[in-house]
Amino acid sequence: MVAKDTAGIEREKVLRTSPFLELLQGFSQRRVGDRLLIGVLVREEHLNGKGSAHGGLIATLADISLGYVTGASQTPRPAMVTTAMQLTYVSSAAPGDYLESEVRVVKVGSRIAIADATIRVESKVVATASATFTVLGEIAD
Repeated sequence: MVAKDTAGIEREKVLRTSPFLELLQGFSQRRVGDRLLIGVLVREEHLNGKGSAHGGLIATLADISLGYVTGASQTPRPAMVTTAMQLTYVSSAAPGDYLESEVRVVKVGSRIAIADATIRVESKVVATASATFTVLGEIAD
């Protein structure tokens, strides 16, 4: 399903989902050239007590985008689990902001995969992240 957001940017629902992502709702993806960007619209349900996007939402976006983009960069797609993730919060996001993660795949090997991400609201950096994944084999799509 492709839909345009309030800025007129076309986004589609993240193709690989889970019960947890369905609970949070709103995760989407878009292609810009050869890059796959994953994001989420910050809603009232995503806020912390101070009225900004909860750190757990940002951490979930980091984990999902790092794994999804890293896996999608390979054919066949590897089955992976997150074994370590480092996250640095730089600024905040408000209700109605669209958080978007851009991932750089560092390495995908037969046993581990490594990637970095920058999470932004438009040009404002909200967080940076890096993750290491254990490669378990291949996913049968």
